Amino acid sequence: MRMVPLLVAAGHEVYGSTRHEAGRETLAGMGATGIVMDPLNAQSVSDAVTKAAPEVVVHQLTALGGLQHRR
Repeated sequence: MRMVPLLVAAGHEVYGSTRHEAGRETLAGMGATGIVMDPLNAQSVSDAVTKAAPEVVVHQLTALGGLQHRR
């Protein structure tokens, strides 16, 4: 999340993914648009990227140990 304020401050339009609705509020507080998605579901990731239509994707997915794969 440290990267988001830096990108916003530099004038970039920033979208961030989150697994929970509360994360969307956190991202909004930093000036980004939050998209709720399941990072272990290919269709969810595809839908999020399609919705954001980014020029660049920065992958910073961490803390995968506690996640359950859902189809």
